[in-house]
Amino acid sequence: MEIRGMNSEYVLLIPLFVYLTKDPPPTLECGCAMASHRFAGATYPDEPVVSIGREALTHFVDDFRALERDRRGEAILECRELRLAFWVTDHAGHVHLRAALTEHQSGGIHQVGIAFEIDPTAMPGILHDFEELLSFPHSNSSPEGFNA
Repeated sequence: MEIRGMNSEYVLLIPLFVYLTKDPPPTLECGCAMASHRFAGATYPDEPVVSIGREALTHFVDDFRALERDRRGEAILECRELRLAFWVTDHAGHVHLRAALTEHQSGGIHQVGIAFEIDPTAMPGILHDFEELLSFPHSNSSPEGFNA
């Protein structure tokens, strides 16, 4: 899925194809890329991927659905490697996104954070994409690759 800002900013979440199991395990493995102005960050197969818990994603989709419907409040998706926060900034319904991608290494924590405004008319499509992510088969197996 792709979330575009009002200019050239973006956040990409790409479910990684994995060995499918009959019952969905508790995490969704994704590749992630983001950029805003001259700041950018991404995961690749030789680096840690983003592991989103099914429960956290379900809660986020519920909150995002309310945010899109009511045009007030916020919706936050957070895991060890990624934080996405959407919020409505005024009564007119303008929406902003703050995103952070984090890599934990023995030598320290590396993080890229961006923020940008989203076209409010894009909200239904973004909600649909998150609902599809929620229905994507979740797995604990190793990712086969990520190409952004």
